[in-house]
Amino acid sequence: MFANFGFLGGLPEDWILEELPAVAHGRCMTYALETADGNVHSQIIPTVPDACTHGTVWRTTQANFDRYQLFWMKSDPPYEPIPINVTTMNGRRLPATVLHHAKPLKFKDPSVEMGPTVSYIQREYCDMQRRNYCPSYVTQVHNHLVDLGVDMSQVTC
Repeated sequence: MFANFGFLGGLPEDWILEELPAVAHGRCMTYALETADGNVHSQIIPTVPDACTHGTVWRTTQANFDRYQLFWMKSDPPYEPIPINVTTMNGRRLPATVLHHAKPLKFKDPSVEMGPTVSYIQREYCDMQRRNYCPSYVTQVHNHLVDLGVDMSQVTC
C-alpha cells in the first residue's frame, strides 16, 4: 500500500486498485521550510503515541508504485520512501510506504513551523475535504493553519 498524508500527490486514477481513508498513529503533520526549494511543505513526523494524522492509502501494482516513486525522487524537492503503519477507517491495519522529504528541512526542530502559501494549502486542504476526511480533523488542520498565519478565507474548495 502507498500512503499519502497531506500532500496532494496521489496516484493517477487508472493506477488505483483500491483507495481507503486511513490514520497514521504516533505521527503528526508539520509545515516546514524545505531546503531544496525554499518553500513550506507539509510532512508527517513521528511524535507521541496518542497523536495521529489522517490520510489516504492506495493499493497499486509494484510497477506503478516504482514509477511514481522514481518521479518524486527526482522532483524538486526530492522525496524518499519510508515505511509506515496505518489503520484504515474500517479497522484494517496495514504496512504502507509514504514519501518523505529527502533533503533536510531548514529547522531540525519540527515544532518550528511556517504557514504554507494559500495556493499550496488550497490543493492540500481541499483534497482533505474532497476525500471526506474526518470533519473534526479538517477543522483542527484549518485552525492550525490560521495559527500559522495562513489566510484561510482565501481558500475556496
